Amino acid sequence: MPKDRAKLAGSIAALYVIFFLGGMFLHLLLTGDISAFKYGAALPRTWIAAAVGLLIAWGLWHHYRWAWWVGLAAVLIQLVDMSRLLAVFLAHASAPPWSMLVVLSLYIGFLTVLVSPQARQRCTR
Repeated sequence: MPKDRAKLAGSIAALYVIFFLGGMFLHLLLTGDISAFKYGAALPRTWIAAAVGLLIAWGLWHHYRWAWWVGLAAVLIQLVDMSRLLAVFLAHASAPPWSMLVVLSLYIGFLTVLVSPQARQRCTR
């Protein structure tokens, strides 16, 4: 694993934003459903999540302490929110969609790298 885990965590955050926004475009390309794309693009939370993710990625890449804390808070909030959704799928004995599992793995990977002592020590600015 690279020595600069803060940059690795920033890269995972950027990958999440690419997957998150790219999913809207991929859905549009695969289904041609412009209404779903317009709905997703019209939601303020879509753009807030993308902006916060890019801000965290940029901050971690430049080793800012605030980015470490904001990243930690954001991923914990997202994990709590996703656990509720997963509970609904599991209660109905159905498998969650693959995209949810990809995002969950990005969250867990981000959190694992972020809380490593190396990442914490690098974020000192």
